[in-house]
This record gives sequence, C-alpha cells and structure tokens, in this order.
Amino acid sequence: NGFVKQITSKPVVGVGWFTSPDNMVSQINRGILDFVGSARASIADPFLPNKILEGNEDDIRECIGCNICASCYNQGIPVRCTQNPTMGEEWRRGWHPEKIKSKTSDETILIVGGGPSGLEAAMSLGKRGYEVTLAEKNKQLGGRINREIALPGLSSYSRVRDYRTNQINQLENISVFLDNELTVEDIVAMDFDHVVTATGSSWEIKNLDEKAIPTEFNEDTNVLTPDDIFDGSEIIGPVVIFDFDYYYMGGLIAELLSDQGYSVNIVTPFENISPWSFMSNELNDIKVRLNEKNIRVVTESSLLSANDNSVEIINRFNRNKSSLEAGTLIIVGTRKPNDDLYNQLINSAEINNKNIFKIGDADAPGALYHAVYSGRLFAEYFGEDVLKDEMKLEYPTIM
Repeated sequence: NGFVKQITSKPVVGVGWFTSPDNMVSQINRGILDFVGSARASIADPFLPNKILEGNEDDIRECIGCNICASCYNQGIPVRCTQNPTMGEEWRRGWHPEKIKSKTSDETILIVGGGPSGLEAAMSLGKRGYEVTLAEKNKQLGGRINREIALPGLSSYSRVRDYRTNQINQLENISVFLDNELTVEDIVAMDFDHVVTATGSSWEIKNLDEKAIPTEFNEDTNVLTPDDIFDGSEIIGPVVIFDFDYYYMGGLIAELLSDQGYSVNIVTPFENISPWSFMSNELNDIKVRLNEKNIRVVTESSLLSANDNSVEIINRFNRNKSSLEAGTLIIVGTRKPNDDLYNQLINSAEINNKNIFKIGDADAPGALYHAVYSGRLFAEYFGEDVLKDEMKLEYPTIM
C-alpha cells in the first residue's frame, strides 16, 4: 500500500525481492514508491533498468531467489549467481553478462541434453556465432529444472529454463530437436566437429560410503530416490526419508509428500536438516515449514536396516537404537553422473576424429548454479587451447 508516501515528503525506497519488472514499474507508476531497491535482482541482471527502459523486459534474467549470492557473502567468497554465471568472474576471467567474444572458427557443435548446462552452453555458443544443434530426449527443454519446480517453493527456478529458451529461440544459428534421444550410432552418422554431452545426473540408492546406509535391504522394502518420486512411483505410507544431501532436496520431498497426505519422518546424520541452507539464510524457514506440517525430524542418526514396514536407526553419538514405521524409505544422498553416452563416445573407434566433452551434472553433479556455470565456462573457452585445462578445473566451491 502507499501509506508511507502519505506521511512523508521524502523519497520512498522499497526493497524485498523485487524480481518482476511489471511489479517494479507498477509500484512507481502508482505512486507507491519512488525507487525500487533490487540487490539480488541486479546481481542476476545488472542491466535490468536499461532493459525496462528500452522495452526489452523479455531479455531480463530474473532472480530465482536461490540465495546463492547470500551464501557467498556468508562464506566470504566472491559472489556467484545461478542466473548470471558471469557474476564474480568479471575481474578474474573478464566475462561480461551481456557480451561474449565472437567465434574463432566455423566448426559445428552438437549438444546432447537441454538441461541447465546444455541450455547455457547452447545459448552462449550461439551468441558467439557458432552453429549449434541442441538435442533433448524429452519433449521440453529444462532437464532437472522441470522436475524440481514441482517441489514446494521452487516454481521460480523455471526462470533458469525460460530465460535461456527465449534467448535460444531468437538465434537462427541454434537448431533445437526435442523428443530426440541420440545413440552413439546416431552421433557417429552426424557431421559435427564437436560433441558436448550435458546429460545430467541421477539420484542413487547407495552412497560411496557404505556405512551411511545398509548395503542390502529386505527384498520387500519399498526403497525410492527423488527421481522415483518425480517419476510417480508408488508410495506406501508412512514415509521415512533418510537425507544426507546437505541441501534442499530432502526437506522439500518431505514437504511435497506431507502436502499429499502422507505421514513423514525425516532422518539425517547431521545436527540440522539441510545444514548447508544455513549459508543461504534458509535453514530457519525450512525448520518452521517442517514443523508446521508435522514432519518429525530425527537428527544425528544413521540408518541401520530396513524392511517392508520399518527402519532401524542409531544415534551417531550415544549409539541408542530406535525404529520408525515405514511403508516407503526414500534415500536422498548422492547423485551419479549420467555419463554413459560420453564414455561410449570416447571409446568409439568410429568417432575418434571428433572432440568429445561433458559438462554440468554429467561431469560433476552439484547445485543448479554449478551446472549453469559449467555451460558458460565451456562456451567462453571453446575454440581456445586452454579449453580442456579449464574444463578440468574444479568448479567454484559452494559447500
């Protein structure tokens, strides 16, 4: 409301995650505000005001509210942004959010996978002037984004997909083929100079550290992963989630299933659920929501065994054992790169004249930010001698 303007003659500034250009302009045109303070929105797109002024609202990279930028502040490291992978790299690599160097050759590029890394790589390479073909096995671009936006509170993550899809649609040198799952034989038959696999990752049942979860489950145990939940697998209540992912997935799966009417307990070996979210200032909100939905959280506990109707857990410190009723056990722990296609390609004698790369989660599963950054990193250094060395670098750490 505009009550502040009624009680002061001073200019009024409004803050609080303004991301919609329409909302910003509306607040000013209706006399509610004189200025809009948009810190995170300006990190996502430093040229946001100019794009509004020029009528290019569709080209704005809208903030998704992931708070990766805030997490960097809390860790004392250079700022990063999911939507704007050039943020923090202006001084170190010379990257610019709106400008990218022109192509250095007429070589063609096939990108397999239209998730966050594939979209970013295709868009950025296209803006450099390269001929790019983007093949996606599903009927819609977006990859993991299309699955995760179904989780409570993550609908804004669709902006990562929508911005890049809109930019790609404006570039005539990018061809997109949906519902098109390519095999090695398909790729061998194609005349591309370079192949980039951006095929994502999959949640897995077992962790590399077998002490974290049982090596075997009772054969009747209904054990699922987040991917199974997204795919609509049958869920038998009550539900126990064993979460050692650090980030948001376990808690949001718990909320999703609670909203669907299931009784949910969530067990974690850490002292807090989703402990890394402390860095992004979200931990307390997560705890509040889980409490409001009567989701019981058991911390500092490991999983001992599981059968068709219960799981046994043990406190990591006092070694006390207890059991929880469970018709379904969901493991939220590690992700495995979907790199089979990449491995088949590099081992194919028929394709040894091509340069094969993997980017994003197919290379190293991480946060959404990491995937987008990987796509930009590839596009920036494509055609340079340092490309392979740069792609071997560890992605900027967010832990």
